[in-house]
Amino acid sequence: MYIVALNGSPHKSGNTQHLLETVLEQCKMNGADTHMINANEVLNTAKNAFCVVCTSPCNGACYKDTALEAAYEELSKADAIVIGSPVYYGTVSAQLKAFFDKSSVYRRKKAFFSTPCGIVTCAHSRFGGQETTIKTIHDMCLVQGMTIVGDGFDDCGHHGVCAVAPSIDDKSAIDRAKALAQRLIMEANKQ
Repeated sequence: MYIVALNGSPHKSGNTQHLLETVLEQCKMNGADTHMINANEVLNTAKNAFCVVCTSPCNGACYKDTALEAAYEELSKADAIVIGSPVYYGTVSAQLKAFFDKSSVYRRKKAFFSTPCGIVTCAHSRFGGQETTIKTIHDMCLVQGMTIVGDGFDDCGHHGVCAVAPSIDDKSAIDRAKALAQRLIMEANKQ
């Protein structure tokens, strides 16, 4: 089993990364191979970090033979995906939005179709926009045809994992991240 995490934070290490690593560690404990993609790093290898509609329909020319193309390929191999973003103004980071904006080629290929995915997010207050951020990620996943993993056993979160910074100190979020990993493993086994 192969589980891939996508860190939509501009920070390679931080609250979002910690939550994603918690999910991946739990997946490893269940025998899965895992991989982490940092959206900020891979976007910076493309000709333009943000979509400028250089071709229509998109043919991926701006990221051909880059780490961004390799990241999409890794996601297409995944049995399950976990996506994380910090909350910025009540929604996802610009980096995560740009990552999905540039993924049109993979949508047409149905590369992520039916892949189970779970969501983690973190803000600096208990009601800091975590659920609106998760809903935005849900929209991105639904456009790609992914299967969203939400509420389940051990209450992994109705929509996903919502943490308060620092996420390393949010015991509830850590417990939910571990439960989310269990759900991802369960759903990936059904594939």
